[in-house]
Amino acid sequence: MAVPSSGVTIDINHNPDGDRPYTYGGNGNKDVQLVRTEDPPDSGFYRFKHTKNGSNGNAFHVEKVMSGGIQVPDLNQSENILYLAVWYYSGDKNHNQPLLIEIGDKHGTYKHYTTKESGSWTVIDKERPSPLEGEPLEQKLEYLNCEYHKTVSINLSHKNSETHKNGRYCCDKHNGDNREGKVTVTPGSVKGDSHIEYYKHDVNHNLIVSGIYYKDTQDKRKRIRITDLKNSVDGSVKFYTFYSNNGSKEPRLIYLDSTGQPNAKGWYQPNTTGDDNQPWTKFQDIPKEITPDNIGKGKNIKEEDSNKYLETLECKIYGTGGKCNEYRSSSSQLNVGGSGPSGPDGGPKGDESLSNPGPSGLQGPAGGGANAASGSEDDGVQGPGASTSPSGGGSNDPDGSASEAEPSPAGSYGKLEAKKEPDTHYVDSRKSNVSSTRVTTNHSQGIVPHSPLPTSLEPLVEPNSPTNAEAAAQIMKASVPTQGTPIGSPLSPPNSNSNTPTTPKIVVSVTTGILGTSALVCLAGFKLYNRYKGDPWVRQI
Repeated sequence: MAVPSSGVTIDINHNPDGDRPYTYGGNGNKDVQLVRTEDPPDSGFYRFKHTKNGSNGNAFHVEKVMSGGIQVPDLNQSENILYLAVWYYSGDKNHNQPLLIEIGDKHGTYKHYTTKESGSWTVIDKERPSPLEGEPLEQKLEYLNCEYHKTVSINLSHKNSETHKNGRYCCDKHNGDNREGKVTVTPGSVKGDSHIEYYKHDVNHNLIVSGIYYKDTQDKRKRIRITDLKNSVDGSVKFYTFYSNNGSKEPRLIYLDSTGQPNAKGWYQPNTTGDDNQPWTKFQDIPKEITPDNIGKGKNIKEEDSNKYLETLECKIYGTGGKCNEYRSSSSQLNVGGSGPSGPDGGPKGDESLSNPGPSGLQGPAGGGANAASGSEDDGVQGPGASTSPSGGGSNDPDGSASEAEPSPAGSYGKLEAKKEPDTHYVDSRKSNVSSTRVTTNHSQGIVPHSPLPTSLEPLVEPNSPTNAEAAAQIMKASVPTQGTPIGSPLSPPNSNSNTPTTPKIVVSVTTGILGTSALVCLAGFKLYNRYKGDPWVRQI
């Protein structure tokens, strides 16, 4: 087939200034239009797209391809193409090493060529249905750049760090032989706190770090940009990478140690915007002189400063959003204790309970959760003749159920039973031969005890005071037990049913010594009578 005479000559070494359209070749340098863009965006690689000037998207013929005055025979006689694009690394200022060429034709297919050290080009895929773009394109360019230049891209993904632990990595060409990898990965932990771990990525001397990135849980590439890290081949570069422990394993903090670029040395954290195209910022809470190797055991670091730096580091890495207070509160939660065990039986029966109270009754429910943190406790019901055991020490019962106390001998002064029924309320039943009442309370408040009688009536009355005498008489009258007198008011809804099987309830039955209480009231009344027997009102009682 005859070659059209209207073909153009493309020179892949042309390098326009800036991203504005540029023309060259032919009469008046108008044959070919050249446009430069960074592709993928923010990747550090430039694409130079060559088209026939004035083609307006139509296909054209390439007569020959030149590279620095030398013809490239592998790319000649390209017909019916829409464009020819060539990629260069941004650090290759003189365009000495093209990395990749893509040719798109009018049939909607794409061919890709890579160069070899000899200067020849090889097809790596034919009739591809779509152009290379995004992450596949960037990864391909990084590998080619590593292969032909003294450059390397740092992959700080946690998975990559674990895969190459105590080994090396870089690109496809060098990964086959682990000894040729340009980056050495070493696990470690900071001195003074061995559980703060990191992975160190150590770049070989005299290499250019062309890019830094990691992959998130969705395998999406996230760039790490450090503005102060220039494309310099002087000295060495080390990346101490600390990862979060929240499942994402994303880098939370990086310590950069660069011998050739002292301004880049220091601690770095992600940008607060969360945009991977934004540069990481310096973490100022720890000085750059404090390194992972000396943060806990530096000779010139005070112990209190070391502890402060370790705490700051730990909070930044493992805390929620890097906040110490959230990290500490989440790591110091208190477990709710179970109910306490039952105490021994009450004291002897009869009036001996007044002078010789029996040992402790059932222990109350154990305090726990937020109440335990503040020192509060949920107390059990205490009868006059049987004191309640302290409720702070919960039972180790696996299900946290209340313990059931054995009843006291017949006629004992106090009796306390506890059993668990399906409800969310405590039900306190106090029984005696005189009255039977029930108090229902919400379990979050515990069992509400009745108010005890005053230990002395002396402060309640004044000599020759009818008002106080009347008050004392009212106390005596109100203290006389009557059938059905309630001990407490129900706190649960009126229609609460302790026998309902659908909600857990704890029923506590207490047999109260009303006779003992009455004796105490009569004794107090007798004392009042002797004191105010001259009062006309008292004589009427």
